[in-house]
Amino acid sequence: MRVIKYARIEKDSVKESEPAPFDGNDEEENRIVNVTDVTRQNVMGFGGAFTDSSAFNYARLGKKERKIALEMLFGSTGLGYSFCRVPMGSSDFSPYMYDNAKSESDFDINDDKKYKIPFIKDALLFTGGKLRLFASPWSPPAFMKDNAERLHGGKLKKEFYVLWAECFCKFIDAYAAEGIEIYAVTLQNEPHATQTWESCVYSTEEEIEFAGILKQAFVRRGIKTKILAWDHNKERLVEKSRDILSGTDIDGMAFHWYSG
Repeated sequence: MRVIKYARIEKDSVKESEPAPFDGNDEEENRIVNVTDVTRQNVMGFGGAFTDSSAFNYARLGKKERKIALEMLFGSTGLGYSFCRVPMGSSDFSPYMYDNAKSESDFDINDDKKYKIPFIKDALLFTGGKLRLFASPWSPPAFMKDNAERLHGGKLKKEFYVLWAECFCKFIDAYAAEGIEIYAVTLQNEPHATQTWESCVYSTEEEIEFAGILKQAFVRRGIKTKILAWDHNKERLVEKSRDILSGTDIDGMAFHWYSG
């Protein structure tokens, strides 16, 4: 087997280390390196989240400081963010709690227009529109849930699946009217966790069922936004992918790196 050299970082420089020996022992476990020339997924980009708190702090900056912040976050000499998340409604990084859907017939994005949307528009202008966005709810509105609150987990009531799917559509359309395209949505942030902040719990079967209803709503409205499931920690990603992706209306999986 060919001997492969590897690099080691020492202080501020990269130096080549001694060759690492490899052999063809097929019996030994745990010290195996698999090398392949098969191309799998492409990295579409990196980014952060346009939370209410980050947008609020951005709004407090002066004109000069905003330019510096945009360069640090989205610029070629900065982090180069190009793929960012937008919470639907309030999250645990919001100064106050709010819903876009106030009732079954009252929906708006007025809270988003205070801080989030101006921040996103500045970022889009700075990047020349080269910023892909996906949206995620931390919780459905309280009146749609079995615990009657946005906090402490709870579940989306089955009788509100269709209405909640329509709220996704209204959110996407309202942002489009502001010149902001939503590339994808996730069904729920952390659907396996009951939190003291905005949260909602879904089983695998419930995610699949709601995704089907959401897909139908997208088709009716001509919405091309992609649908991602799970959006939770990576330990269960493989098994969740097997359960959710096969024969469903879900385009992909989202996951977090918090544990495991």
